[in-house]
Amino acid sequence: MTVSYTKDVATTSGLGVFWKLLFRFRGSLFKLIMYDYLLFLFLFFTISTLYRTVMSPAQKRYFEAVSLYFDYFANTMPISFVLGFYVNVIYGRWWAQYNTIPWPDTVAVFVTANIKGMVVDCFYYGFSRSRPAWTSSLRQCLTIKQVSCLIFIANVKISPQKWLRNHRSADEEARRETQEK
Repeated sequence: MTVSYTKDVATTSGLGVFWKLLFRFRGSLFKLIMYDYLLFLFLFFTISTLYRTVMSPAQKRYFEAVSLYFDYFANTMPISFVLGFYVNVIYGRWWAQYNTIPWPDTVAVFVTANIKGMVVDCFYYGFSRSRPAWTSSLRQCLTIKQVSCLIFIANVKISPQKWLRNHRSADEEARRETQEK
């Protein structure tokens, strides 16, 4: 979710701007990782308390040996190396999704280059050169609507069937006008 803090930055003064924005809860990093961080803190303090109060010296040595064992294997492969592969996979998936978005420009250029004649002639023969551009624009709107929650909420009022019905009726009216002339 994209949250704009432009007004807050423009109306505040002094050195506290960064901290004020950092601790805003809506759209913040803390909101994103809060539950994981609380679980980590709970487990850390539970294990720390058990280590300091409940464990015997032999159990403490065994726990330290297990900790060193895990530390050794954690350092065999650097975390930045693994993170680089992860970012590469995520970016590759995003780029593949971006490349599959239907862009209406290519369809419109293809249609105007390959369907010859005036628009009036196209209506006379029963097809419209603008229909592929309309449907391509509809496909792009539907795709972008699925990507962004804000666009989806704003466009729930009109369904694709209703949109197509409106444009079909406009097509039919233009066809009737050309036939009457």
